[in-house]
Amino acid sequence: MKKIILGFFVSLIASSALQAQITIIPKLGSSYATVALSDNIKNDFTPYTDYGYKIGFILGAAVEFPIVGDKLFLQPELLFHQKGWEETTDYFGLYESSYTLNYLELPVLFKYKLGNFYLNAGPSIAFGIGGKYKESYSYQGFSEDYDGKIKFGDEPDFYEGDDYYIDNGLDFGAQFGAGVKAGPIIIDLRFGMGLSNLYDKPDGLSGDWKNQNRSFQLTVAYPILIGN
Repeated sequence: MKKIILGFFVSLIASSALQAQITIIPKLGSSYATVALSDNIKNDFTPYTDYGYKIGFILGAAVEFPIVGDKLFLQPELLFHQKGWEETTDYFGLYESSYTLNYLELPVLFKYKLGNFYLNAGPSIAFGIGGKYKESYSYQGFSEDYDGKIKFGDEPDFYEGDDYYIDNGLDFGAQFGAGVKAGPIIIDLRFGMGLSNLYDKPDGLSGDWKNQNRSFQLTVAYPILIGN
């Protein structure tokens, strides 16, 4: 499935490149990410936990193709994108945790330019490639720290190691944003909304079940025009 989806994106980029000049846009920046949860997860599974944002890293490149004149463009991207969240639980001691999820992300955006400003939006797909977590516990003067790797997929039966497993590494989503060209650089501000659940719904559980990535993204890029 991953190969089919990736092949579609590559074919889309290649066919567009044959039709018009392109602009290569190397970019880097940061994300401000968290996890969006349905109320029943918060109330029934984690009633004593507060969820927060964490800062991550973004690195990659975009390819811009004109579609209609000098206004409408197609912009596929390949990004290394760190997502995740932080959580604090105050229940018989203080638990503080930070989860960093690493993804290879492929957004395909439509960009509409208004002079030096632009708006963009489009679908994205991300492939989880691991991550790391850190946890700490403190109670009445006692404290202990934990850390380990994050892996995507099913946790092995009877597993007793330090790795933390997240069920689903494939994240379909959508991105919306705007940007400005300031001199030779582009400043892009974007919101990414995951539409795939990180964890599968337990058997027999009724009601809503939503646990999805959310991220605000700020990147700086230097466009390089190729062609006439």
